[in-house]
Amino acid sequence: KKERILMQVRYSGPYRESTGLGRASFLNIQCLQEAGVEVVPNYLQYEPNRIVEPPISCDISGNPDIHIMHGIPREFALIKENTGSANYRIGYVVWETLKWPDEYVQAINDHCNEIWVPSSFCKVGAVESGVKTQIRVVPHAVDLPSFSGLEKTKAREDLDIPEDEFVFYSILHWQERKNPKGLLTSYMRSF
Repeated sequence: KKERILMQVRYSGPYRESTGLGRASFLNIQCLQEAGVEVVPNYLQYEPNRIVEPPISCDISGNPDIHIMHGIPREFALIKENTGSANYRIGYVVWETLKWPDEYVQAINDHCNEIWVPSSFCKVGAVESGVKTQIRVVPHAVDLPSFSGLEKTKAREDLDIPEDEFVFYSILHWQERKNPKGLLTSYMRSF
């Protein structure tokens, strides 16, 4: 059995949802638990029709030392209010452009001791938009076992895609913020 670190972390996020945000929350919780951190998960519901049931242990309570809020910054005040206090609050934030919404920047500056972002691109956007708290680049976790043994040829066969056919793939929620028009325009110009 792993030795436990004497630290508790409350992790607020949509870890039960089959969305990118939900999967990222779930994997981050797993990584913290694997590192020996006691995690108190707090489920945030964003997509009620896309719920999965991952096995996350929720057997401790109390006021953790750290609260990681993985979600939409405008909700950080409400999350903080409804989940008790922690000595240190971290926001895990992803944004697709270099200009972050002013309300997000204000919420981060008001409610977070630091934020984590998954890339240097997000860090540049946060700084240029006015985030004043400490910013750390913490890449998304990847579930490597789910990709082991994945054969490109078998995937093409399963999906009935001929070997000589070009595959263009994108993962996005079809909305203006994700810029599907820009994606398709770039594709059409390139091919």
